[in-house]
Amino acid sequence: MVGTASAPALTQGEGTNRAWQALALFAGRVSRPMSFVHDHNLQAGELPLEALHSLSGDPEFAVPLQRLISAELGLSKLRPALLQSENVDPSELPARLVSMLIASQPREAFAELCRLSAIASFQKRISAVLLKQQRARLLALFGENVFDLALRELAFFFPALAMEADWQQRAFMLICGEDEDAALQALNKVGASALLGFIQSVDPALVPLISLRFGKEQADELRELAVQFDATQQQQFTQFLLRRVPEWQSYIA
Repeated sequence: MVGTASAPALTQGEGTNRAWQALALFAGRVSRPMSFVHDHNLQAGELPLEALHSLSGDPEFAVPLQRLISAELGLSKLRPALLQSENVDPSELPARLVSMLIASQPREAFAELCRLSAIASFQKRISAVLLKQQRARLLALFGENVFDLALRELAFFFPALAMEADWQQRAFMLICGEDEDAALQALNKVGASALLGFIQSVDPALVPLISLRFGKEQADELRELAVQFDATQQQQFTQFLLRRVPEWQSYIA
């Protein structure tokens, strides 16, 4: 299903079995696009969206329908970086695996990654908030661990993940405001743009698995906003996510 046209890069070395487990998870997600693709991007011949959702609940049609959608979206031809080179540098393996795990998440888990990524991006701004009302808004939106993450973890161990762009400042103002819908949209925009920037830097072949989660306008905007991660940011982002999503460590340790 995923990258079977030529010999894979992972043929030997420490951690190979765990890498193959991550690849299997990735292949499973690619074969079930309706678990993460935005409705506006779903297509299977000329079937209307309502029919797609109806057929996806039928055990007889669900699997072939998902495969058809995957093929029409070009997902079945995606080849992660781990399968594109003859030899994988061990130092690059964690970031590549994390990028693949990000791309393999269903909707709810991806939303949590957006939350974590937004906190990482906003770490300096979160640490500077003093007004009680604004702190309450951040707690309500990001969760009760937001200040511990920003002040005690990110500032000390992952400072390179802080983002300072003007548009992010405007997004932070929305997050601290009273419009809940606007705040949630701003959070998702900042978080998703960070995830996209990381994947563009580590494994560009996986970008469609992020873009397809959004409508066309949103996806185009995210591509414009996403910034390439340098080597330090890639390393820190990888370590941060492995720390906050401990079950991923089993694929790498």
